Amino acid sequence: MPGVVETGLTGSAVMARKLTGVTTISVVASGLVPDAPYVAHLHDLPCEVAQGGGHYKRDPDAATTNVTNEVWFALVADADGAAYDSTWTDHVTSADAASLVLHAEGGARVGCFDLR
Repeated sequence: MPGVVETGLTGSAVMARKLTGVTTISVVASGLVPDAPYVAHLHDLPCEVAQGGGHYKRDPDAATTNVTNEVWFALVADADGAAYDSTWTDHVTSADAASLVLHAEGGARVGCFDLR
């Protein structure tokens, strides 16, 4: 899968921009560390470019990183190392939302999935 950082990780992410003004994002992954927590959030570049680049921000001029200006959610791998979760945000993301990056506890990037 293009953009995956951790060997053995497989999965996908899907984002849907809805006419109601909401964006939904879901991810499914396997090959993760069993029972480990992860943080997923949108990034502003495709996975092939700088492993997804920086964080996607609702207001790109904002200097700080925070959950009110970004799209984050937590997920936990099950005993087999698989995880699924989804979230939504109350705005339609711009074209700058290009990928979903999985981060392990401590912030290391373990996976990147291009959004379609």
